Amino acid sequence: MVYGGFEGFKHKVHSPETAGEFSCPPFAALITGAARLMLALLERTVTDAGGTYGFCDTDSMSIVATEVGGLMTPVDTTEDQLPVNALPVAVVQGIVERFESLNPYTKDAVPGSILAIKSVSVGGDNQIDPVQLLAISAKRYTFYRLRPGGEVEIIEPSEHGLGHLLNPYGPGTHGLTDEQDDEDKAKPWITEVWEFVVRRTLGLPVKRLSFADLPAVTRTSITTPHVMRGFSGKDWGDSMDGEIRPATFLLTVGVARFGHPVGGDRMRKSVLRSSRG
Repeated sequence: MVYGGFEGFKHKVHSPETAGEFSCPPFAALITGAARLMLALLERTVTDAGGTYGFCDTDSMSIVATEVGGLMTPVDTTEDQLPVNALPVAVVQGIVERFESLNPYTKDAVPGSILAIKSVSVGGDNQIDPVQLLAISAKRYTFYRLRPGGEVEIIEPSEHGLGHLLNPYGPGTHGLTDEQDDEDKAKPWITEVWEFVVRRTLGLPVKRLSFADLPAVTRTSITTPHVMRGFSGKDWGDSMDGEIRPATFLLTVGVARFGHPVGGDRMRKSVLRSSRG
């Protein structure tokens, strides 16, 4: 039974959920709705102050601000962009303090505002150290600083769209252990990709990535029957006999858009190997 609007309706699904003893679906709706309302309040507060933002996502907003505020011309090599008004840092701090009244937690446990200026904007002396933003979408962005001599310092590179790929340098590189290669959230190669993107966007000299010609490899775990079926009917040969089973994984290579390896099945990925683990 599906509930919504003024009337409910019945619909057949493959994986129906049975409500548990303490199930209360409205809690989820209220929490999600309140989070969106909080972002709407923040957006209205910023725009009412005459400001704007670079991106907004789930629980954060990148507010365009400088020490004293004023008009800024975005750097964009693809199209003409009108100047935007940057808010003074003091105004942004005032917005943070204004949201303190919305803090739902006990002040002794979680004091202050539910908003905080991120550490990427603060230097070693605990003072504001301006950063610049290159945003492709709400989840694909990086903060950076331009250093003397045209050097680009990448700060907090987003992994969205890249994090599912394995380290192209291979395990154990850059001082990382095999486990860290899978789990480390600041993979050096992702920083290299973002530096390449930033430099190209700003019209600075770029150097071809050393791994640009390597395949983009990801690990596909066989966690559901649906994924298992995707590997059925393959002629694996004796070396793979019995390897393709639940809880194992395979390394797969992404195929370029509208392309596929010569002689390969254009509708499937190419499988490299599986794991006995």
